[in-house]
Parts: sequence; C-alpha cells; structure tokens
Amino acid sequence: VGLESVRTTSYALGIETKLPLVPSLSLGVAELDPIELLQAYATLANRGVKQELQVIHSITFPNGTDFTRFTSTAQQVIDPATADLLTDMLQDVFKFGTARNTANLGFIHPAAGKTGTTNNYRDAWMAGYTPHLTTVVWVGMDQSTNTTSSSVKLTGSNSALPIWALFMKKALKNEPQTPFHPSPFLEE
Repeated sequence: VGLESVRTTSYALGIETKLPLVPSLSLGVAELDPIELLQAYATLANRGVKQELQVIHSITFPNGTDFTRFTSTAQQVIDPATADLLTDMLQDVFKFGTARNTANLGFIHPAAGKTGTTNNYRDAWMAGYTPHLTTVVWVGMDQSTNTTSSSVKLTGSNSALPIWALFMKKALKNEPQTPFHPSPFLEE
C-alpha cells in the first residue's frame, strides 16, 4: 500500500495531526487526540462519508417541531468498498482479537474497532462503532501526575475496552442488533 497512501487516507478520514512516514504508521504509532480518532472511525462507520462532527443537530419545541436545525457538509472521502473492507477487518477484533471479551461484558451488537496501548502503558484507548454509533474511550495518565508508569499498566483491552463496552451496551439497549451494510465488494 505504501506509507504515503496510509498517511493520505488517514488525513482524508479526518486525522489532522502530522503523521510520520515510518513503517509503524499503519499500526498507529502517532499520538492522536480522541476527537481525531472519533472523526476517522465515524467516517469508516459511514462507509467512507466524512461528516463534520456535531454535538447538537437540532433544537425542537415540546410539540416536536424544529426551532432550529444545524447542518454539516458530507463528503465521500474514501471508496465505500474500502471502508467496507476495513470494517470487515475491524470486526475480527471483536471475534478473535483484543475486543473479544465484550460479549462477557454484555455487549453483543455487531461492532468494528481497535484497541490501543502506548509502549509505556500510560495511555490506552478503544475506538469502535456499530451501524448506529461510533465511540472512542481514552484512559491515561496525564503528565501532571507523579505516578510512574510502572505503577499502573493501562492496556486498551483491560482499561478502555470495558468502559467502551458498558457505555455502548447502555447507549444501544433499545437499538436492534443491526449487521453492517453488506458490501458487494466483500461477496466476490
């Protein structure tokens, strides 16, 4: 694929941090803000359509009519087949990888995502999505604490993943267990 292609695709998905052209880039070597991860994973969840993240979509009157509605632009930034392929691969994290424990935590919706852990175990994260919701959880030790990294060992699967799974379980409790969009690309 090539490092430049990985970086270009990352920027298209919503990453804004300057990414180094090093072999470990595709494994997630760069330090990113959780909001950047959220934008990138939300774009994957939306089959390659990047839409500006919004906190408030609309304000309504008690009778349900709109007082105001906020809009954002949407743009197809990667091919839907590419997004589908990445989603398919990221579902394996829940079947065979570091997120396979989510069913034991009560989260049983189809999901795709990735855990992450820094080399010194100071920061851990879980970024994942279903067809209905994308969520990122970061757990870490900020630099202002006096705790040494040897006293706490944070990993994505033992710290961020349980928080992610419990939140998603509650947030999606009334949503059907909808599978991801079937991609004709993956059926070939």
